[in-house]
Amino acid sequence: MNQQRPRKPTNIAPPPRTDASSTSRRERYGDPYLVSQDEAGHLLSISRTTVWRLIRDGELQLVRIGSRKYVSTASIQEFVTRHSTGHATK
Repeated sequence: MNQQRPRKPTNIAPPPRTDASSTSRRERYGDPYLVSQDEAGHLLSISRTTVWRLIRDGELQLVRIGSRKYVSTASIQEFVTRHSTGHATK
């Protein structure tokens, strides 16, 4: 005779997620050392073309790993420090 499996109650909430997928990459590994050109533009609120211009002019450091190209976050921080006026805006 066919024996049916007992049904799971549907009114029970699933347990909270505690695996790695519930935490962001930054929370797991800390701040990245390298970001893509698009991410660098996003961090600086500038276009991708301007990021390339800053790399070409030596303002930002380009790091090549294989065929991939990244911008160092340290060079982004240095760029912001060099170009900060120290004046607060209202």
